[in-house]
Amino acid sequence: MNEQMIEKYNIRLSDSKDKLLVDGRIGRSAKDKQYVKEHKGELLEILIEREEKAEQERQERRRRIESIQGLVELESTIAAWVTYNNAMSRYIERDCTGQAPVKPSKTIEEVKKEYPRAAAYIRADQWSYSSHYYKSSCGNRAKEAILNGDNYEDAIADMETAWKKYTEENID
Repeated sequence: MNEQMIEKYNIRLSDSKDKLLVDGRIGRSAKDKQYVKEHKGELLEILIEREEKAEQERQERRRRIESIQGLVELESTIAAWVTYNNAMSRYIERDCTGQAPVKPSKTIEEVKKEYPRAAAYIRADQWSYSSHYYKSSCGNRAKEAILNGDNYEDAIADMETAWKKYTEENID
């Protein structure tokens, strides 16, 4: 019954985790309102347990992402090249006056070759932000496969194959 009430009235924890936030529709049913008051402690326990479980899952996911060898280096290399390109554009716009920006020591392609699993994860992550729902879901599936330790080459191949098949079937 507690689970049903949580779902029915969208019951959530307050920021202080000692109060329940309940949908205003509960006022229509005195019986349900009384039930929530009487079982507040149980409902709080369930919601706190759910939140703790969700936090553990987030931490585990973060740990798996951070464990991808070379991901931090690849991301920092990409950021360095973005910064360099922006600085170079400003330098050119100023008619090449002043000191030219210094190129990063490694290219993105060099780091991708050094860390292919990290490159595959970033590629899948980019796809996951696609505005097309199916392309985005292909990227999400590939990301999850890579995080779960599946072969990154297979994950990317499956991602691209699924998208190609979809486009061939649905685009004239």
